[in-house]
Amino acid sequence: MGGATGAWVHGENPCEERLHGPGAKPWMRTGLYFGQSRPDGSLISEAEWEHFLAHEVTTRFPAGLTVTHAHGQWGAVGSVVREHSRIVVVIYPAEKAEASSLLLEEIRGAYVTQFSQDSVMREDAAPVCASF
Repeated sequence: MGGATGAWVHGENPCEERLHGPGAKPWMRTGLYFGQSRPDGSLISEAEWEHFLAHEVTTRFPAGLTVTHAHGQWGAVGSVVREHSRIVVVIYPAEKAEASSLLLEEIRGAYVTQFSQDSVMREDAAPVCASF
């Protein structure tokens, strides 16, 4: 992706319509992975998740996002932890990358604090080609 990113930085659109559809433009994409188990083994309820989503996530990204259910695992060999998870995907304009990153970090911190989590995994990709 190095070549495409370099061209993008210099103002060229790496999202050719013939490959990515009419109106495709480069955007940023971030995925946040939220484990649904607490350290004591209890689960974060649907109501608790919906409240967090409405008050911590949607308020920061009101233009839209996607939430998926997942079943994840993490840890070392012999001590793998498996748990239900939620993945929140946000796609946002490059010119809002710095501000969006701060908002994403606020979301991660809020989840860790509210639900006694060790972390919330974050993945970023740029550019992603999106059209609406």
